[in-house]
This record gives sequence, structure tokens and C-alpha cells, in this order.
Amino acid sequence: MNKENFISEALYQCADVLPYYVGQKLNERYPETPIITGEEIDFDLEAFERAKQCEIVSVTELHNQVKTEWRGTEKPLRTRYENAWLSVLWQDHFIDVVFVTFIEEGYRTRYHWIIPESQTVGEKFLHAVCEWSSEVRSEILVFEDGWWEKDEDLFAAIKSASFDNLILPDELKQGIIADFDRFIAARTAYQEYGIPWKRGVLFVGPPGNGKTQMVKAIVNHLKLPCLYIKTFYSRCGAEASMKRVFARARRIKPCLIVMEDIDTLINEHTRSFFLNELDGFAENDGVMVLATTNYPKKLDPAMVNRPSRFDRKYHFGLPQKNEREKYLRVWSDKLHADARLTDEGITQIAKLTKKFSFAYLKELVLSSLMQWMENPMAGRMNQVMTKRAMTLQEQMKLKE
Repeated sequence: MNKENFISEALYQCADVLPYYVGQKLNERYPETPIITGEEIDFDLEAFERAKQCEIVSVTELHNQVKTEWRGTEKPLRTRYENAWLSVLWQDHFIDVVFVTFIEEGYRTRYHWIIPESQTVGEKFLHAVCEWSSEVRSEILVFEDGWWEKDEDLFAAIKSASFDNLILPDELKQGIIADFDRFIAARTAYQEYGIPWKRGVLFVGPPGNGKTQMVKAIVNHLKLPCLYIKTFYSRCGAEASMKRVFARARRIKPCLIVMEDIDTLINEHTRSFFLNELDGFAENDGVMVLATTNYPKKLDPAMVNRPSRFDRKYHFGLPQKNEREKYLRVWSDKLHADARLTDEGITQIAKLTKKFSFAYLKELVLSSLMQWMENPMAGRMNQVMTKRAMTLQEQMKLKE
């Protein structure tokens, strides 16, 4: 096989034989050289180069297919080699790397073939790239459609979350903080007594009452690698995705797996497989799972009631009057002086919003502000928000 046509000829092969075909042809071309083959997602050579851990030089004898991704305004374009033959300079070693991307069982797969000067150098190179790529730094690992994506924007948003601006009952807030802190501090004790150092925590309650904000604050507080699961759906199936998620978590532990609205992520067909992954004994040491649900009755009792799965459950109910007052005051203080509520207005509106969630209170504030802007007079916000609160109350009664 000529080098110029190497990749194009490989892509003519069916998916079942393509990896074998490429490996065979490379062995024929380099009979004295060990060829290391793999498809690890953690083999992110592009990220390794961006971090200046190596230098990539494209081989010009053949056409290299490079996928360029636009990531938004003021962000650099990001490239990924789909099909390419590259020469890599790493620690004074020149190593060739071949990438071929194809559809395997309905799933887009990228294989790599490492052509090093020796088996030892090749294995060390593979280990270095995968180890560096698997580390979670200033980003959140987001899992969606069967793939991991490092989200720096989500990490930045979470960095601003804190317990200080989280309005919840003090007993609930302090209880959650203390529980996580005690668990982290007890790692040595767990190991000493041979108990797996793992934890499952479930936040339960109607939507809009602070569960998501508490999750963000916990992630920011713990400073552990965070794996955020958007969906287990993928072309390979949900079970394959679950296996991939827990395998990644076990490689970078200690870490925190976050699963918001867990009742939508797991169904009766995938529940058993998920529980088997969750019940991993020693292998899940260092893996913490933090999940939320608005509808706990949708969860199988085997998931929430059995010890060692979700052994800590916290209920987030509707805010009480003093919490509604705190919330309204925080929002009012952020507004222009002319648009702020008076102390009497805050007390009155807190009384009118008895069944309001924090999300509904936010809607009240924003819609009132927009209405006030139509006639922005100082001292008028009390009247505007009072009427708006009464309207929303009537709408809530109609929904009931």
C-alpha cells in the first residue's frame, strides 16, 4: 500500500475488517516496529499538543482530513484529526500516529495506530497522552450522546456559586455542607476499616426550590473533578454509556458524578445495569454520585431505599416566609434605587407568595421589573409587584 493512498484505501474496507486491515498493512510496511492500536477516547493528541506536551507535524505525502470546530465568539477554533498520518515529537522521540475514523455499529469511532521506535517508547507515549487527557482541570466533564466534552464555560459558571448567596433553611444547608465535609475528611478512616469510600446523595423536591443551585455550590466547594451527565442516550445504547461513565469516574477518582433529574436518565430497561455499576464495591472507592429528582415516586424503591446506593436524601421544599423575604431583599438590593421595594413591600409580598417556589419568585421579580420599566417611577415597585403576585397566585389556582 502506498503511503499516499493509505487512508483512502483503508476507508474502502468495511467496518468489521478495517482495524485489522490497517494494522496488517502497517506491519507489512514496518515489520521491525511494534504497532500499538487503540480507540481510547482519552487519547486526545490534539489537546496534548495544545498544552505544549508534544509537537505535531502533518505528513505531507497524503491528504489529512482535519475537522475544524467553531466554539463561539472570542474562542479559538479547535481542530481534530479525523483521518490523518502525523509525525509527533515527544520527549526527543519521533513517533508516527495514524488516525482513521469510521462508523462502527452505527457509532462514529476513531482508531489510532502508534508507530514508535520501540515498544517501551510507544507504551510510555500512550500512557502520557491518556493520563494527561483524562485529568479534569479548569473544566467540567459533560457526558452527552455517548461522548465526553470538557466544558470550560460551565466550570466558570459554577465557580461563581457559593453557599453565601444560597437561600435555603439553615438546617438543610448546613446539614448538607457538614455531611460532605465529614465524608471527605473520613477517607483515611474508611480505608483503615476496609469500608468503600463512596457516597450516594439524592436531592428531592418540587422544581425551582434550589436543588440545582445547591449542586453547583457543592461542586465548587469540593474542588473535585466533576462528571456531569446530560443523557445516557447514545447510538451504542444507554448501558454502554453507563459503563463508559463509571469507567471514566474510576480512572480519575476521587470525583463527583452529577445526575440532575435522574428519573429522566434511567428507565425500567436500564435500571438494573445502572444499579450494577453503582453497586461496584471496592472499584467505586472514591466515586460520589449526586443526583436530583423532582418526582421521587418515579424512581424504583430499589434505587433510593437500599443502603449504599443513595444513602443520603435531602428534601427541598417550598421556601418559608422568612426565606421568601430574604430572596426578595437580595433581588431588590440589586436593582436601581428607584426600582427597589420598601421593607413594608417585601413583607407584604412575602405574605402573598405562600406557595411560590424560588423559580416562581424569580418570575415574579423579572416580570414586575419589566412592567415597572413601562413607567419607571420611584416607589412604584411595591404596587406593581403586589398586583403581579396576586395575578400569579390566581394562575396557580387555575393550574391546581
